[in-house]
Amino acid sequence: MIRRGIAVMAVIEQTVDIAAAPLRRFFPHKETHMKRLPYQPPGVFEPAGNTYSHGVIVESGRTLYVAGQTARDAQGNIVCKGDAAGQTRQLLENMKQVVEGAGGRMEDVAKTTVFITDIKYREAVGRVRKEFFKAEPPANTLLVVAGLADPELLVEIEAIVPLP
Repeated sequence: MIRRGIAVMAVIEQTVDIAAAPLRRFFPHKETHMKRLPYQPPGVFEPAGNTYSHGVIVESGRTLYVAGQTARDAQGNIVCKGDAAGQTRQLLENMKQVVEGAGGRMEDVAKTTVFITDIKYREAVGRVRKEFFKAEPPANTLLVVAGLADPELLVEIEAIVPLP
């Protein structure tokens, strides 16, 4: 049974490598980043403070779906209790590790969903998001929820990331 799984993985890896081969002809350098363009439709208001994009057009073949990240350190302990900005910074650092570990960059993030437990955290979360998503922020949905997985968590963010 294990051998069959290894063989299947080898076939998948070979298929992915074959599928990527034509791109190497056009992009011979080691890293290839996909095209990610913010879209501002005419007639739709511009987001205040450039905090999100209404849409993001992506040309990519692989996608990373980042599970909701929370303010946990490497040992799994909740950090910055009671501090929405601190929790947001920690969870975005965690997200950055996930994205970069999969071969992407934070600039590649196309869509985020932000969950906060109180609307009063909106401004603090937005300020910290701008530290991580500077020039062209991803499309975003903000939800105020009754609670998260642990009552000490104030913020959770998930993401969709097209990978090179």
